[in-house]
This record gives sequence, structure tokens and C-alpha cells, in this order.
Amino acid sequence: MSRPTIDQTSDAWKFMRWFFVFGACVAALWIGVGSALMSLSVSVDQWGIAGKIAHVAVVLTFPVVYALPFLLLDAEHTGDIIVMLGIAAFINGLCYGFIGLLVWCVREGLRKLRALAVVRAH
Repeated sequence: MSRPTIDQTSDAWKFMRWFFVFGACVAALWIGVGSALMSLSVSVDQWGIAGKIAHVAVVLTFPVVYALPFLLLDAEHTGDIIVMLGIAAFINGLCYGFIGLLVWCVREGLRKLRALAVVRAH
């Protein structure tokens, strides 16, 4: 019995690739926004409910955000920091790619169930 594989030209592969690219770009966006707003020195608690919503948005769209300080512990120079941020963006992209795979599988499963229901109804 052979394992099912995903053809690199298939819709599933394109779907996962878009999720990966989006996840990597979101990480870069949040890192840039965090760096730009760092000079304001405003904490999330001062924003009230808007700060809490922003924090939840960051955690949901950038799941690697809590691992980022550990990645940056050993980074002393600008080049090291850029490499570690690239690794964080890549890992975030992998998380999004995995979520994309799960969404694709659920979508295909629901499609098959709907087709089966239509066949049984007739």
C-alpha cells in the first residue's frame, strides 16, 4: 500500500504555500510594528480593552511570539538578530502551513460528506 502524496502543482500544495507565505509575512509585520512602537513605551495595560484585543491578535497571528525572546537570547550582533528573526518568521510560516493543511483536510472531508449525502438522498 502506498502513502498518499501531495503533487506540487495541486491545489492543496498551492493552498499550503499561500498559508506559509502569509504566516512568514505576518511575523515580519508584527516584528516591524513592535520595533516601530517600541519608542512609545506604552504598555498593553494602558490601552484597556483595545490592548487586550491587540495582544490576542498578536498571539493568534504570530504563535512564535513567546519563543522569540529565547531565540534572541544568544543574538549579540545585528546579523545574528536578523538570522533569528528569519528563523522565527520561517517557524511561524510552518505553523500557518500546518494550519492550512488542516483547513484543506477539513474542507475536503466536508466536501466528500456533502457528496455522500446527496448520493444517499437520491
